[in-house]
Amino acid sequence: MIFSQNFWLTAFCLFVNGLNITCRWAVGSILLLEFLPAKTQSIVGGVLQAGGAMPLVIGTIISMTTHNTKWILVTLLIVNFIGLICLLGFKIVPESPAYLYSTKNYEACREVLCKIAVTNNHEGNGEKLAQIIKKSKFEEELSPTEEVVDQSKSKLSELFSDSTSRRNTISLCLIMGSLIFAYYLISLSLKYLNPENIYMNSFMTSGSEIAGKLLAGPLCICAGKKPMLFTSFGITIVGVILLAANDPEQSTELKTSILMNLARFGASMAISGSSIVMIMIIKTSVVSTAMGVCIFFASSTSLFAPIVAEMQLPMPMVILSCFLCVSTVAVGLLKEETKEGDENYEK
Repeated sequence: MIFSQNFWLTAFCLFVNGLNITCRWAVGSILLLEFLPAKTQSIVGGVLQAGGAMPLVIGTIISMTTHNTKWILVTLLIVNFIGLICLLGFKIVPESPAYLYSTKNYEACREVLCKIAVTNNHEGNGEKLAQIIKKSKFEEELSPTEEVVDQSKSKLSELFSDSTSRRNTISLCLIMGSLIFAYYLISLSLKYLNPENIYMNSFMTSGSEIAGKLLAGPLCICAGKKPMLFTSFGITIVGVILLAANDPEQSTELKTSILMNLARFGASMAISGSSIVMIMIIKTSVVSTAMGVCIFFASSTSLFAPIVAEMQLPMPMVILSCFLCVSTVAVGLLKEETKEGDENYEK
């Protein structure tokens, strides 16, 4: 992209880069969280999501100071090069023990847990813990009625063959679809807020995005999964409805800015929260597949955001508020728990 002088070549590079970012996010974030105890997944998940907003902040600062697109692309190249170096770390990072446990590959799961115990060497008891793990047996491993996992079955078939996972995945598709649509529509609406200073607009809304994503985890722990999602959806809907009733030409720039940030704050909290909830309620063996399906659906809905954004005001926000209200119903359809044997794995 740095050396591209052609529109279609640039578009192709953006398409390939989008595939790369999506795949790394869907797989990498889940892999990280699966290594953590369930009680810390919400907090770390929120921090991880908030970190995803930092490149926009950095890019905005570079754009404001240099006014040169090439420097942004050079920065992206450096970041991707660092990411490429990090990929080498997967040679030493083992498979997720939670995933191995969920697929009933208990021997491999024990090996990974032993490696973690020795590497961390908590209070100097790494080797001792490893020996205990080697000799221990999982409760499911001792059960004579244990079902054997059909390895020939595709992950997509496995995901949708279970009624609860199917219901949760479809609900999360609708939830994430509406939220990503809202995220891009609000971003595109920034053109009505001081069009001459788009950099400052992006910088301000990025702050509300980071705050929303950071708060999703603590709120999930304190209030619960569904209350957190209902709260974040409520904040987003209130912000969008107020934006629909707000006339940018007659309203002050400060008022419009506050409403934009309110809607962006709620949408960002809900996006972060829905990703955290997905990892907590979808079976570990198929959660990556569920994430991929949801991201595909959400990305598809975002294609309509530029079209809707060009409609006459307040139509874009009216459409968005209706979409969000329908998606709020999907939050109520989520089933709190679908995983089996989590308590034994946590022990």
